[in-house]
Amino acid sequence: MPDSLFHRKSKPHSLKELAALIGAEVSPAQENFMVEDIGPLGNADSKHITFFHRKEFENLLKKTKAGVCIIHPEFANQLPASTIPLVSSDPHASFAKIAQAFYPEVHRVPLINKTAKNTKIHKTVEIGPDVSIGDGVEIGEHTIIGASVFIGPGVKIGSYCQIYDHVTLTHTILGDYAQIHSGARLGLPGFGFAVHEGKMVDIPQLGRVIIHDHVRIGANTTIDRGALEDTVIGSWCRIDNLVQIAHNVTLGVGCIIVSQVGIAGSTVIGDHTILAGQVGVKDHLKIGKGVKVAAQSGLAKDVEDGAVMGGSPAIPIKDWHRQIVAVSRLIKKKD
Repeated sequence: MPDSLFHRKSKPHSLKELAALIGAEVSPAQENFMVEDIGPLGNADSKHITFFHRKEFENLLKKTKAGVCIIHPEFANQLPASTIPLVSSDPHASFAKIAQAFYPEVHRVPLINKTAKNTKIHKTVEIGPDVSIGDGVEIGEHTIIGASVFIGPGVKIGSYCQIYDHVTLTHTILGDYAQIHSGARLGLPGFGFAVHEGKMVDIPQLGRVIIHDHVRIGANTTIDRGALEDTVIGSWCRIDNLVQIAHNVTLGVGCIIVSQVGIAGSTVIGDHTILAGQVGVKDHLKIGKGVKVAAQSGLAKDVEDGAVMGGSPAIPIKDWHRQIVAVSRLIKKKD
């Protein structure tokens, strides 16, 4: 759910208002139903509006507790009786418009001056020159903040952290003993939009980045905040330079992510998995625990625990080696 520390919500909206935004119809008996917020399909409650647009989430659709669901007419009969359907031919784009109505300031750049309010900065914290600190920021003991760091409103930084120069932290909760190297950008908006009638509709990115304890993040790496839920990095992860981690990604404990890896949105990666350099990972995948992926591989399907993968698209490493040998033999025969 959107965190009020980072996102300012508008007043509740009637279902009539929301339906008008997306050109949907609602019965007179339901038009005065008040919606207080947006929420993901699996976690929304009776005062929230959510949406359904991917078949793989049908199990969540039948169990949702949302008060209202934006849904294609093909699936409307699968909703629980307690959920009001708001029928749309394009639920993804419709939800984007409604999310913008609830969070109209989400794209506003935070402006920070020297009179930040309600900060809690431990007396042992060391702060370098030209650091910007927003309202409500908390920084734990013995943390070091390097030169020209930007810390947005509401950010929490744990104890014994090292934040190197020119780092940006927004919409982020950072655990203890973290090392964030120069030029890293954490908590900026994810790459979220819907295409409707040839036009792009931006989806407000209303989640956070949660970094657990003892994590190291390399220089010029970017970790986007979640769209509705959070992007989460487990404790003891090691993330190299120039890595891109998209919105809603979850890394388990002790993962190793090598330089130039790109992980697309909503992928879940299990504990102690290793992605070698330049690996690309498709969105919405489930990568098991203890997986190893060879350099320059492309993951396009879910991977079981303990698998060793290689190639693009990635396959079990022994099969990949056999393919390489077979292709090499074919080339030699032609010569």
